[in-house]
Amino acid sequence: MIITKRKRINFCDLSEYEKDNILTYIKSKEVSIKKAAADLNVSVTIINKIFTERYTKRIKKTTLDLNPRKNYHKEYWIENKLK
Repeated sequence: MIITKRKRINFCDLSEYEKDNILTYIKSKEVSIKKAAADLNVSVTIINKIFTERYTKRIKKTTLDLNPRKNYHKEYWIENKLK
């Protein structure tokens, strides 16, 4: 028996349309990620990356939000600069 390796698709090569198709395939067929990876010729890690990219909330905090004292002094300096 000869085992042939299938060429897997890279995450960088996937377009947004293809990522949407992968997600809709998983939702509509209600298959596991491992089964979907085998059917769609992608790896499990790529599907996990797609899920984390789409369904995690990334909150960007500015440095002013992290340090309210610095924000206060900056506003105070701007108000009293011209006095």
